[in-house]
Amino acid sequence: MDYTRDHRPHKRLILLAIVLFSLAYYPFAKEFSDNARGADFVFYYEAARGNIDYKITDARGIEFGYFYKPWTALIWKPFTFFDYNTAHILWYFTLVVFWAFLVFQLIEIKCCGLLAVLFSFYLVRLNLDYAQVNIMLVALCLSPVGVLFAICLKPYCALFALLHIYKNRKRVYQEWLIIYLIIVVFLVLLHSPNDEIANAAFVNFTNSKVGLIYLLPLYYFAKTINTKNGMRKCQTNTLAENMLNQ
Repeated sequence: MDYTRDHRPHKRLILLAIVLFSLAYYPFAKEFSDNARGADFVFYYEAARGNIDYKITDARGIEFGYFYKPWTALIWKPFTFFDYNTAHILWYFTLVVFWAFLVFQLIEIKCCGLLAVLFSFYLVRLNLDYAQVNIMLVALCLSPVGVLFAICLKPYCALFALLHIYKNRKRVYQEWLIIYLIIVVFLVLLHSPNDEIANAAFVNFTNSKVGLIYLLPLYYFAKTINTKNGMRKCQTNTLAENMLNQ
């Protein structure tokens, strides 16, 4: 059996599956978003229009609103040039683009990467229902620069910044890693422990099914770091064998 053969599915097939799924699922996601009082995009949209205090109370008496720092509403400012329905479509497919980016990173993992991709369909569906920003954030967390942006919205994304530092700890630019860590700490400290955003983000991460999507970047780092360490160990063993043969 040829173990060197790449058994990962072609990226075009994966992209086609994402496109077909996204197009077919949009009517259901839009209907759910319109009927769910806790759907997030309406709060993003209203905050970007200047209605930062816009809130909705559901039948249980739970109040929903925009819990992030007011300046972050600028992210959704371009969507306010369109009516709500058009803006929702644009935001929906923006999330799909970030999902595709995330999938292309996961599929590169030879061991069980396809299972992670398939699992992402379930997690992404939950987030598309609520039109939540989580899909964008988990994709950004795979980049050492993108994760800084993610921290501005949800402080616990600093976890992934620490994984970036750990992953690159053996490289020659330790000074830059220290500066990077200082920036991460500064962005986290922008959020007071008593701030609504910290509380809302922590609840989202621990109690909500949509928060499970953060398992995907955790899986990505676990696999890539393990693979990197495995390759280093293999190179060390090869070097030792060559020295013994000499």
